Amino acid sequence: MNALYVARKVFRQFIRDRRTMALIFVVPVAIMTIYYFLLRDDLSVKLTLAVISSERDTPSYKALADVLGGQKNIGFVEDPGPTAAEAIDRTGADAAIELPAGFFAALAKNEEPRFAIRIEGTKSGVEATVTKIVDAALARARLASIPFLRNLKLTSGAIADVSYHYPTRGFRLIDLTAPAFIAFFLYFITFLLTCVAFLRERSSGTLERILVSPLSSEALVLGYLLAFFVLGSVQGAFLIVFSKWVLGIQTVGGLAPALAPMLVTVLLGVTMGIFFSELAKNEFQVIQFIPIVIIPQVLLSGILFDVSSLPAFFRPVAAALPLTYTANILKGMLLKGQGFLALGTDFLALSAFLLGFTGLSFLVARRAR
Repeated sequence: MNALYVARKVFRQFIRDRRTMALIFVVPVAIMTIYYFLLRDDLSVKLTLAVISSERDTPSYKALADVLGGQKNIGFVEDPGPTAAEAIDRTGADAAIELPAGFFAALAKNEEPRFAIRIEGTKSGVEATVTKIVDAALARARLASIPFLRNLKLTSGAIADVSYHYPTRGFRLIDLTAPAFIAFFLYFITFLLTCVAFLRERSSGTLERILVSPLSSEALVLGYLLAFFVLGSVQGAFLIVFSKWVLGIQTVGGLAPALAPMLVTVLLGVTMGIFFSELAKNEFQVIQFIPIVIIPQVLLSGILFDVSSLPAFFRPVAAALPLTYTANILKGMLLKGQGFLALGTDFLALSAFLLGFTGLSFLVARRAR
């Protein structure tokens, strides 16, 4: 009977707490819906392929285009070139194939013509996928020029010269995703610690005692930012060294500059933690923010799935998430070797989020008075 009494008490508490009921029923449904749309079309292999050819009027090229255009997870783009490298720069494609003049004539003569495949290099498994699909498409193109063989299944016989746009050949999946995950861990831990710490100071009365002193609300927020800036610097440096020297994570650019966007993300986690602590009455409600604030950013910010491959209705949501810009910056620095100037737009967007939530943190601190 005592156990039933406790059970009824717990149920009554849950029913009265609308936020908890939403966490139990609404939030899981929303997250599973996002997860469904992300994995429904296997986004891990959704690619954009640019094709450069001066023989687009030939039956062989049309057969090639029909095969590539009919692939569910391939976005087929015709590009003027003249090189595959320029096509990737211009279109942002995951790969580009460059077919030289006379290629289809040589293919029809059962020769082994060479062509170029250029891999962009920031996604995992692209080379194997593109090579397989392109070979099947070229085999169809070869048969298109030989009418009595059209129903046979043959290999193309063409030889691909594969190169990488960014020097990431041989990189593993962990190498391509680790930079963004490091920033996510820093953000997540900082957000959670700040939210709980600020909530405890408010619920224990410490915050009120601090604010009746000469200390200003702005100084309180800046103190939190300074403390977590130092903590984030140490933690970020430790994670970078651990990832590089213990786990063997490979990068293109230097690791030291990557601390800059990581620390901005840490400060953003602090300001967001202060803001969301105002919406929570206890630590349990802080935990409720994880599936609302954190999980959507993991799924939609480009950490697991490239933003360009998301369904169109999720891309505006991704643009409104701060970790999207952190992921772009770290991928640009550590996978493409880009500098601060090339990533200026993403830095500005991330800084705008930081300034916005810093302003909201000041308002929360003033309201506590």
